[in-house]
Formats: sequence, C-alpha cells, structure tokens
Amino acid sequence: MADSPARLLESFIEPFLAGRFDDIADHYDEPLLFVRPYESHVYHNRSAFNVEVAAIRNTYIKRGLADVGMEVLSESAYAPGLTSIDIRWTYRDARGRTIATLYTTYILRHTDLGLKVAVHISHNEHLQRPLGER
Repeated sequence: MADSPARLLESFIEPFLAGRFDDIADHYDEPLLFVRPYESHVYHNRSAFNVEVAAIRNTYIKRGLADVGMEVLSESAYAPGLTSIDIRWTYRDARGRTIATLYTTYILRHTDLGLKVAVHISHNEHLQRPLGER
C-alpha cells in the first residue's frame, strides 16, 4: 500500500509500460470520473477503465514508448480524506527523446483500502511530431 500520493502514482509506471492495467485499476475508486479536454467518462468497473488505459498506452507505443517519467508539480490536502496532486508525465522513446508530455490532476480519496484515485483530469498534452517530420 502506497504511503503517499506521489508514491502511489509512481507505482503506475511499470504496470503501464508492461500493459498490466488491472494493477493500475486496483488504485482507482469506483466509480471514477475521468476527464479529458473534450470528453468526460464515469467508469463504474475496471474492465471499461482498462480499455481506456490500453487505448492511451497504444497511442504512445505507436510513437515508440520505452520509458515514463513523473514529476510532482503540486500537492494539497483538503477536508479529511482528500488530496489533490498535479503531475507532469513525460513519455520517452528508447533513445530518451520525449515523445509526449501530459499534465494530470488527480483527486485521491483516503479509504480503508489505502489511497484511491477518485477523479483523473488529463490536460495540456503535448505530442512531439514523428521523427520523419522533424
């Protein structure tokens, strides 16, 4: 069980790279509000959530995903049991070049089972042009 929001989110990297989406879904609350710039979804079960995460991963795999970096930009505790954390995710290829940067805000709930992501807000994604276009 992760002892901090940052450690919890950092623990998503290896399963994301390996395609083990259930390992990530274990740390998401149900229902989960997943917000992106032009759409929002409420996931009531992990199978639907896993399909979404697999599609996101596939987008980065097609661009050569080999590594993911994470930087905590801010963290705030709210009324008992809620924490907000802003993360910059950096997706890199095998040569260490950035292929995408994504900013995400998470609202985490403290539960009897540990920290759980209740709200996931993705924003300000920056994709690099494919190598042939540089």
